[in-house]
Amino acid sequence: MRNSANRRKIEEWSEADLVPKMTVIWMSESVPNCLLKSTHEGKLVHFTVGKDIPSVVSYLRTSCSLISICLGRFFKKLRTEYPDQYSDLYFHTYDAPFAHMQDDSIKINSTFAIDFYINPMKKHSKSLARLGKP
Repeated sequence: MRNSANRRKIEEWSEADLVPKMTVIWMSESVPNCLLKSTHEGKLVHFTVGKDIPSVVSYLRTSCSLISICLGRFFKKLRTEYPDQYSDLYFHTYDAPFAHMQDDSIKINSTFAIDFYINPMKKHSKSLARLGKP
């Protein structure tokens, strides 16, 4: 049933109101969704927020004074077991992102997780906690 509806749309399509362009591409959602799934499975969508970013370095500390705000203030385990250190926040996709096309727009939905590590993450490879889906 769906194929006949798609065929009808293609047959009714007209170039009359198109502005001249280099090319017009018709694409189904399966193309970007395949690419997004591959990037997720290949672990290509990720970034680390660490002490090398000056604007957040004070917030990543595991210990801070009474008038300061840092991760150690909110997580007792960081404050007691890892005093005077820094945390790395590792952001990554939790599930494969997916695209939804409608009219003139493409929406990409994604679920991210944040893993907490002690800096440097390469040396401390065990995640302390995860914010995201269980």
